[in-house]
Amino acid sequence: MLNAYEHEVCFYREITGSLAMRVPRCYFGVIEAQSFSGLRRALLALIKAAPARLTPLLAMSLVLLLSVRARRFVLLLEDFDGTIQGDQLAGCTTEQAAGPLRALASLHATFWETAGVAHFNWLPVAGLWDKLMLSGFRRGRAAFLHTYGQLLAPESSEVLVWLEDHGDDLLDYFREFPITVVHGDYRLDNLFWADSSTPGSVAVIDWQGIHCGPSVTDLAYFLASSLSPEVSD
Repeated sequence: MLNAYEHEVCFYREITGSLAMRVPRCYFGVIEAQSFSGLRRALLALIKAAPARLTPLLAMSLVLLLSVRARRFVLLLEDFDGTIQGDQLAGCTTEQAAGPLRALASLHATFWETAGVAHFNWLPVAGLWDKLMLSGFRRGRAAFLHTYGQLLAPESSEVLVWLEDHGDDLLDYFREFPITVVHGDYRLDNLFWADSSTPGSVAVIDWQGIHCGPSVTDLAYFLASSLSPEVSD
């Protein structure tokens, strides 16, 4: 729906040369042109500007539009053979988290409130991505609770209720933060280390979720999902 494959191809074409962090070398990347790209952009603009109650309807219209014809794409990337992939289920220690957090800071600092971000006209704009994620949460919450509700601690269930009621206020609060380029899915499974003894030598993959937004979302997502339970407690 958000043209994630196009974003990843464009990332390797246009952004990697500006980064201090390590990412896979891209040997070839291409994606088919989209004949109705103007209509897609118009729908995305409507989703960003429309009241929250209309987001699901507009998002479904976008899904139907993009399902008319799938766009083929190719990315040929460097093989990280010999590296160690992070494990989100196992988590990491504070020492192991230091390298990924330094790499994340370098990404955010490179594009921190810079006018140059506007040059990447394919980059999802601030507010749109989070609005669509909130809409998806609201649509799926009942089905999630039906399947997994009995596994949740009471305080976790309370968070879901709070987000349902105050999600729009939270997005308004995010608009007060400085804007930069964010990864969008920054977690251990998307990180690789050269070896376990050098935790700072981290490389980052999976740039389909890249967008323009507040850096705090990347940081919070990593800390909440990647630290081991012992460290989190």
